[in-house]
Amino acid sequence: MRRRAPREAAAIGLMLLRSGPDGTAFAVNAESENLARVLHTLATRPFVGRSIVVVTARTYADAILRTDEERILAQACDGLAQSRPELSARGGLAGWQRTALLLVPLALAAGLIVSPIATASISLGLAALFFSSLVLFRLTAGLSTFGREAPALPDAALPIYTVLVPLYREARVVERLIVALSRLDYPRAKLDIKILVERDDAETRAEIGRQALPDHFEIVVVPPAEPRTKPKALNFGLTLRRGSLVCIFDAEDAPDPGQLRLAAATFAAHPEITCLQARLTMFNWRDNWLSRQFALEYAVLFELILPYLDRLALPLPLGGTSNHFQAEILERLGGWDAYNVTEDADLGIRLARGGHRCATIASTTWEEAPVTLEQWIPQRTRWLKGWMQTYVVHMRHPVRLLRELGLKRFLAFQLVIAGPGLSAVVHPASLAVVLLYTLRGDLLLGGEDWADVAFRWIAGGNLFAAYIASFILAAIALRRRPMGEMTLEIVTMPFYWLLVSAAALRALVQFFRAPFRWEKTEHGRDRSDGRLALPAEAPAVGGLGHEHGGTGQFAPPQPVEGEVRLG
Repeated sequence: MRRRAPREAAAIGLMLLRSGPDGTAFAVNAESENLARVLHTLATRPFVGRSIVVVTARTYADAILRTDEERILAQACDGLAQSRPELSARGGLAGWQRTALLLVPLALAAGLIVSPIATASISLGLAALFFSSLVLFRLTAGLSTFGREAPALPDAALPIYTVLVPLYREARVVERLIVALSRLDYPRAKLDIKILVERDDAETRAEIGRQALPDHFEIVVVPPAEPRTKPKALNFGLTLRRGSLVCIFDAEDAPDPGQLRLAAATFAAHPEITCLQARLTMFNWRDNWLSRQFALEYAVLFELILPYLDRLALPLPLGGTSNHFQAEILERLGGWDAYNVTEDADLGIRLARGGHRCATIASTTWEEAPVTLEQWIPQRTRWLKGWMQTYVVHMRHPVRLLRELGLKRFLAFQLVIAGPGLSAVVHPASLAVVLLYTLRGDLLLGGEDWADVAFRWIAGGNLFAAYIASFILAAIALRRRPMGEMTLEIVTMPFYWLLVSAAALRALVQFFRAPFRWEKTEHGRDRSDGRLALPAEAPAVGGLGHEHGGTGQFAPPQPVEGEVRLG
């Protein structure tokens, strides 16, 4: 009998330990869905000197790792890069992209010398078309509503659910995390929580060792290897999954206790859906101006933009946590790209290219907003760099991308993936132009050169439209995700956008100099000091969509006095 590949052994629940003249030995996972079938097969097949060891899921996973750790690690690091190199960020820019990066600026400069009016007209026209489309797209999202229903499943019908939780230098929040995950309302026998921790992260491993973990928690130690990224750890853990459904939570997360039930019910009611994205919001939004800006940004994205993309069946750039997947399809796509530092957004596009549907789910995960620039800048740099990687990867073969997505979704990809980075780079330049002409007193009037007049009107018009649209979107998002009085925060959003622009320039430099560097976000800096009022009971399963106050939601965990200290 052959030795099975690690993923196959984990899925079947049967592993060959030894085969030779002295006999054959098998390990059987006592918690596998296939236990009865595996034991029947072994009982009816003749093996000389056969011995069968029935072990717990934790022991079984340890046996797989001891036997095949190197193979699992190699697949986690380079599985996608080797099987579908054109879809991995490891290869960087394609040849034609490098050439275009050199020739386009040269052609633009030459055009301005030879035919400045025509060149300026074409350039301004294209810029105006793109940014006005982006503004209109975002504004339309604020006027949209959407929802779908998913009847609850009885416990007997619920599938095994694997929860992957990657940790790196997260000792501060381990205890709080364990409490939050322990409150997930799902049958323990069907819950497979895997804490993924790096082997050389001694502090986090020690803190985990001090916790009294329930039986459905499992610690998976990931060997150190390049690239040192979250998606590499996720791929490593995915190989060991027991569940047919898989979800991701981050170290600082406090998910709605009913989230897994709602996701399982939605997958069952809507089999055309491959992936679900829960809503993310900040439990510490009150901390300071930066945390409130971050929370506003998330409210617009998760209450308006992503549900709108879902409604139109457009590609969904996933958030980095609270993603839920049909595991077999995720594996068929190659898992996560270990070389993309926003593996979530990239995976959302790969799902769309493969003809799979992503949707949003009316369940909330509470996260920690950065409260210092020391936290925020590396995080935002990584996000923007990863979106650059994602755009470059999927535009290596633009005709193929157009064919796979179709025209509508191809154009949406341009707006959704390229839009944030381009806007961040262009915003300070547009603001400087508008301020300069305003100080001169001729922003709207004056000037004999029509190209100069058009430039001023386009720059000023786009900037004004973007500001007004963003203010409106923020106000609408706050109606759906109430966070108190935030008028000051809304009108000061442009100052936050200047910080985003600084991070975008930093990301651009890193894209060329350190594309795979994962700048870790430090957690546990919020003012709650580890005291969170988590919900006492899980809500019932209900609808999927934008409405709040219904099922699948719970009141935000806020810092309060008198609560048990969790971290």
